[in-house]
Amino acid sequence: MEYIAAISGNGVISELLDKIYEAAQEVRSAHVQAGRIISVQLKSKIVEALESCGDIDPFNIWEPIELNIESIGTVRVLKIIDIGSPVVVDIADTNHLIEE
Repeated sequence: MEYIAAISGNGVISELLDKIYEAAQEVRSAHVQAGRIISVQLKSKIVEALESCGDIDPFNIWEPIELNIESIGTVRVLKIIDIGSPVVVDIADTNHLIEE
């Protein structure tokens, strides 16, 4: 923002740099907190859905367990057996749910 203020000659931005920074920190904090809340809710709903499936041997999951969870949609539970090589994930695909 400092560079934008300098390049544009916008004195208002220059005067408000501290407030802009504080607002951005507040938004970031709210985003992180919301992510934690959603993660807890998602874990809870997945556990409930798995319990309704009956006995599941976590060591014997060879096919994805597909669950349709109300207000979330389709969730697949997979067993990771091995990571043979690094998996490259595009930054655009992190920190959010991905639809297929």
